[in-house]
Amino acid sequence: MKRIEYIDMIRGYALVCIMINHVPGSVLSHATISHLAFSDAAEIFVFVAGWLVGSIWMRIRAKGGESAARRRFFTRAGELYIAYLVGAVGMVGLSVLLSRTGFEHTVVFSGFADRMAESPFAFLFDVASLFTQPNLADVLLLYVAVMLMSCAVIPALIRWPLATLAGSGLLWYFAGPLNALLPTEEGGFLFNPFGWQLLFFTGAAIAVHGRALMEALRPHATAVTGAAAMVCAAGLYYGLGRQIPAIGDSAVYQAFRTTFGDIDKWSLDEVRFIGLLAMAWLAAVPGRRLLDGMATSRAGRTVSLVGRHGLPCFILGVMLTVTGDAINTAAGGGVAARLGTDILLTVLLIGAACLLEARASAAQAMRARVRAEPVPVAPQRRRDAA
Repeated sequence: MKRIEYIDMIRGYALVCIMINHVPGSVLSHATISHLAFSDAAEIFVFVAGWLVGSIWMRIRAKGGESAARRRFFTRAGELYIAYLVGAVGMVGLSVLLSRTGFEHTVVFSGFADRMAESPFAFLFDVASLFTQPNLADVLLLYVAVMLMSCAVIPALIRWPLATLAGSGLLWYFAGPLNALLPTEEGGFLFNPFGWQLLFFTGAAIAVHGRALMEALRPHATAVTGAAAMVCAAGLYYGLGRQIPAIGDSAVYQAFRTTFGDIDKWSLDEVRFIGLLAMAWLAAVPGRRLLDGMATSRAGRTVSLVGRHGLPCFILGVMLTVTGDAINTAAGGGVAARLGTDILLTVLLIGAACLLEARASAAQAMRARVRAEPVPVAPQRRRDAA
């Protein structure tokens, strides 16, 4: 499938935000989407991932049938599980190394590092069996779960979209008690797969049935845009109130917060879900031309490389988050130092994405040369005349 530049840019932006937002004391995090909306980069990434899965599924299905698509995404689930193991073990191993060399940090729960240092094989077994799920890397397990679900849900979504989305919504409604049944030491996944699957499969449904959906919404586009803008404005007010005391301490803001109550991220509160859909509409419909322009700019193309190599960049981002935490702690917490850490981590992540792209381009060029080389034909012997 031909790559869509603004999709890669959005994914890259989300990955940079995820990394920065998890660094304690980050300065740039206050300018990311998580501080300016009801939703944050995690919702963006899951929604876009669902859209991509739906798009790729339809392409594979058209060429090789439903079974070929199932094999592709079952294999992808295995790749994500391996990436989770690499990320979780690598992150905790880095935490052990930093602790032993005197670099204090808090972003990785200290119990994980202690368990790995004291009994590495038992800890590895607990991580591999999903009983223990180290923070930061654990979000990959959500993707493992939704990839496996996709093998059954996407075919149903193609045939019976409304019924399938209704079933997804019902699963979301009971997400809390269902997640508690999963046998982990925390009593379920941190990112509740029964809740977040609704956002993922909504993105997939838009990919599969987007044309019909737009035809139905086009006569009401102005009203939908107005409603989406109001939701995003409310999200901006919500985010600013959490950062600026003059707003957050006001009676109006307190009444505003009371109206929404606690907005739970881990099981995907409906406010976060609606907030993400509102942002998606504004970006894809009235903001599409602006988005295309940003994606073709030099900065947009650079950030898109992070999204294009999303999985290795996510794992590297986890490592950089832990490193950034240790740097900020050692530096003493000054604003200039913390800003410098944010910039350093971002440059390193983008630099790694550039190296991955260069490597991929070189490999592609090599394959093209091999395909272009003529195959030598062995000369045929002439039969001797009788």
